[in-house]
Amino acid sequence: MADPNQIADLAERLAESAVPGLAAFHPLIALISTAIISHFQATKTFPTEAEIVAALPVDYQKVLSGWSAWTPSGDGTLSPPKAP
Repeated sequence: MADPNQIADLAERLAESAVPGLAAFHPLIALISTAIISHFQATKTFPTEAEIVAALPVDYQKVLSGWSAWTPSGDGTLSPPKAP
């Protein structure tokens, strides 16, 4: 049987080849897949979204918080958050 890390690596490469824009996000994809694989190997169950987010570094969670503040502008792009 193949190693879970090999399977995740193959899945990442297939996704990145199917959608070339994903290659720029490879470090994030690898980080998330590592969190999922680690949880699965430890518990033999797939993690919930909350468990995945909790396993990610604090810096990554700051990035997610910043991204969630962006809003649709109406013309197909996103507008940055408004200054307080």
